Amino acid sequence: MRIDLTKKCLLVILLLFVGGCVSFQPAKGGKTTIQSDMSSFNATYHYCLGVMFSLNESPDEAIGEFEKALSFDPKSSYLAVELGTLYIEKGELQKAIEVFKNLLRIDPHHLMGNYYFARILADMKRYDEAEQKFKKVLTIDPNFDAALIDLGILYERQKKNALAIETYKNFLDLYPTRINMRIKLGETLLREQRYDEAVREFQEVLKFEGNNREVKLTIGLIYLERKQYEEAILEFTSLLKDHPTDHRIRYLLALTYEEKKAYGSALEEFKKIPADSDSYGSARIQMGLILKEEAKGDDAIAVIREAIHNKKGVPGLYLFLSSLYEEDKKFSAACEVVKEGLSVLPQSVELHYGLGALYEKMGRFEESIE
Repeated sequence: MRIDLTKKCLLVILLLFVGGCVSFQPAKGGKTTIQSDMSSFNATYHYCLGVMFSLNESPDEAIGEFEKALSFDPKSSYLAVELGTLYIEKGELQKAIEVFKNLLRIDPHHLMGNYYFARILADMKRYDEAEQKFKKVLTIDPNFDAALIDLGILYERQKKNALAIETYKNFLDLYPTRINMRIKLGETLLREQRYDEAVREFQEVLKFEGNNREVKLTIGLIYLERKQYEEAILEFTSLLKDHPTDHRIRYLLALTYEEKKAYGSALEEFKKIPADSDSYGSARIQMGLILKEEAKGDDAIAVIREAIHNKKGVPGLYLFLSSLYEEDKKFSAACEVVKEGLSVLPQSVELHYGLGALYEKMGRFEESIE
């Protein structure tokens, strides 16, 4: 393998000479020395070997060759960055730091040297130092997108959401079509409960990606959270037209009707969620709650009984039905329902706890301990 790589590297070096990328030129000061010529040749040779090992996914050998190359050309910023990034990939952060420190002693304003150094400091949770380095990168190149993103993420890690928001806004002033960053800005605004601003950012996303389901869903959820029920209904209804089999959306539409106390519409939407949906159990429990609110206890029991028949593996259905019996002081029936659930789900902690709580209310303390 080493022989093949060496042959390939010699070919690459020959091409570099022919192309004028490497040449034996006079050293600075007008002196031509064999030593400087050989240093240039050796640096290039070991660099090429390093590239070949890197392409061959042999990082240790690649690092060894880049170290040799850098020893022949210690002022090469390109070699330093290559070696430093390999150290980062291997998780040898302290060695990477030394490489970038040496680089920055030679060239304090080297863009990528400062940037990678900042990222290492961030990974080591040396946040104040990392922040200063990222800021230095941005003084060198104010439009450097990766540094702006990483600075914003750094602020988020420290719960400095206001500064993160400001950074993401600065980024989007420069790169207004970067959708992922606009979504990230919207999410950060949400965490700060700046709902109107978040909605505006998500609506900007929809100008570029009109069919982005998750963004539309998020807008609907914001409206629901803020009790803007009509707006939420419009969002969820629009989404359902495009995604009629997405039961999450139908569940949220039904929940919005329920919150609005439009119980008829809520029941109608909950009823459309099929038994094979992950939302089925929750939908039927919500139907039971609505019927209970309307003083239709028998109907609520019938709905949950049917739900258990259709989908037996949902602990919440048994517990909710048990609670309906318990409210009517039918403790024995309540216990039997939980036992029925345990026959299907014998390891369910929720059901065991529920049965124990019922026994306590019935004064059957020894059984509750069991």
